Amino acid sequence: MTGDIFINWIKQLDLSFKKQNRNILLFVDNCPAHPTNIPLENIKLVFLPPNATAKLQPLDQGIIKVLKQKYRKKLVLRYLKEMESKNPPKKLDVLDALHYVSAAWDEITADVIKNCFRKAKFVEGDYSAVEKSSEDFQELEEFPGYAEIDEDVATSKLYYWNLIEKYAAGS
Repeated sequence: MTGDIFINWIKQLDLSFKKQNRNILLFVDNCPAHPTNIPLENIKLVFLPPNATAKLQPLDQGIIKVLKQKYRKKLVLRYLKEMESKNPPKKLDVLDALHYVSAAWDEITADVIKNCFRKAKFVEGDYSAVEKSSEDFQELEEFPGYAEIDEDVATSKLYYWNLIEKYAAGS
């Protein structure tokens, strides 16, 4: 993600909402690629506080985890199917990966999203019992750690600064 890509995307989204006569409030991660001063008519951007997004962002409360589980389950099933076939395995390309991500996203239930918003304290309610019982959070229990294998991969300069601050604070 870059600032230019974000600006173009948010302006197109704003135009789409204008055509639909809709006004929305959009919570945005505090990331260097998300500029704060974009003139918009139908979208109000609210930026999450710095260094708190992991606790406040619904995506970090389980949505990303479930998406990765569903995506990686599709990969495992693909590899198993290829192993059983007599044809040579087909190399996974970017288009295939995008199709798997899209299909995985389509399988995420509204309940998972609602519960992650609850967990991030956007909505009142108890999320703990739902998370423990939801099969969405248990998709790959037979492969412990498979969905989290890339959990500590650096994705931006902000990641490094947060990591430095964490260790400087003695955490």
